[in-house]
Amino acid sequence: MVERLALRPYLLVEWKQMMRDAGVVEIVVQDWSDGGPGARASGNNPAVPELTWRQKAHIAARALRRRGLRAARMSVQRESELLQEIARARAIGFHLISGVKWPRTRET
Repeated sequence: MVERLALRPYLLVEWKQMMRDAGVVEIVVQDWSDGGPGARASGNNPAVPELTWRQKAHIAARALRRRGLRAARMSVQRESELLQEIARARAIGFHLISGVKWPRTRET
């Protein structure tokens, strides 16, 4: 993912450490990758996400302005494949992290 997106997302353990460093206690993590606690389960196979027509149009328009028609078509295909690859590998999930931040005491 670092190679394809040119970014490295934080791991869950890194987020928790940053929250602890900020003074957050009683940290609770819920995995909402499949839609959250109220979502209906659709078996063991989570739905494979697809780009909406608006997202495809935005990607194609950006590539068309820069590189032409063929590049626009290839860009939409590449982005669709990337989204499906990320979803299959569960490389990106959605976690709700909550905690309590205690007020700081004054140092005298």
